Amino acid sequence: MIDTKIDISQIVPGSTWVGPNSVEFVVIETANVDSNIWVHYRKKHEPQEYSCWAESFLDRFRLYQNYQ
Repeated sequence: MIDTKIDISQIVPGSTWVGPNSVEFVVIETANVDSNIWVHYRKKHEPQEYSCWAESFLDRFRLYQNYQ
């Protein structure tokens, strides 16, 4: 189930998000940089890490409610 009512406060370490083509991503950490939130994340079960601003993250991904 994908939640369409998301805000930045729901981007928390360990949460799973779904991107294009139903690929799952896991948030590693968030950081406050110059009053903005920077999100570090990776594909589920893969070591490569990515990062972007929270607003961009929310444009690309949707929270996966039934994550393990």
